[in-house]
Amino acid sequence: MKLTTAVLFLCTIFCVELGAADQETGRRLRGVVIASDGTVVPSFTVIIRPSTNKPELVRRKRFKDGEFVIDGLTRDKYQIQVASPMYITMQLDVDFSGETKPRDYCIFLLHKFRNEPRVPEAQAYTVSLKVLQQKVPDAARDAYMRGVDFHREGRLGEAIMAYGEALRLFPQYIQALSDVGTIYTLFNRPDSALSFLRRAQQVDKENSVVRLNIAAALITKHEYDAAMKVLQESLRSDTQKSLPLYYVARIQYSEKKRDDAERTLRQALEQDPRLLDAWVLLVNIAIERNDPAGAREALIRLREAMNDRMFSRFVDEQLAVLAN
Repeated sequence: MKLTTAVLFLCTIFCVELGAADQETGRRLRGVVIASDGTVVPSFTVIIRPSTNKPELVRRKRFKDGEFVIDGLTRDKYQIQVASPMYITMQLDVDFSGETKPRDYCIFLLHKFRNEPRVPEAQAYTVSLKVLQQKVPDAARDAYMRGVDFHREGRLGEAIMAYGEALRLFPQYIQALSDVGTIYTLFNRPDSALSFLRRAQQVDKENSVVRLNIAAALITKHEYDAAMKVLQESLRSDTQKSLPLYYVARIQYSEKKRDDAERTLRQALEQDPRLLDAWVLLVNIAIERNDPAGAREALIRLREAMNDRMFSRFVDEQLAVLAN
């Protein structure tokens, strides 16, 4: 069995404006939920929470086969969460009021709790030499593997405990240090994440996965300059460049540098045409620029990368909307 250390993905959502509905009957929010492996998510829950300081009824609706429809949204602002077992919950703040354009159709791209990244065929699979050289005691390895199982299942508290047991037995366990860091980033505790990730980096300075997870934690803290330095080092040193390029594009997008972000995303997609997050972000950029041709191109390429009949039907609907 080939086991790789988890890489934390920064989640991506695409929304397209279809026009506001009647205020009295409420607005409709439609969407599709896909996974990073190119499939639609078979079952999931959508949680609809009005954004207000007053007590409000929270709605939960379960859906199957990737698509969802939420009717009767009479408030101006909502917090929408999409949750599914084995996947990281995603959240979208929807604002139908004022000058903010309503976004009525969304793609939620979900990632598993423990991402063991798919390596493009054109890129070599590499494992850090330091990882291979570590003489990990059997008891520490057993504890780590329990943590991996918990991590994959989304039982993150139990995963941290198992990883912690592995680290008590072998404090320099690179994979355990890195995986604890990814969990703390998911918990929105980037400082704790960085403490473990930098311990891992002290043991293995050239570990590409550790570098990417450090960049993700820094991006979570909005420390973009520091994250960019880490990513530039990855681009100089790593053979697999699609993920570092995607993270660079995410920073550029956050800084409103859309032209730079688009160029960087296209470089990432040259390395890995099936990097779905990059196609979704390209659609977002095109929509924000009011560039329907660019959005159509990115949606078509996303459909090709997915190769899923249900998702193809969804894309066809969106292409019809963009044509109008």
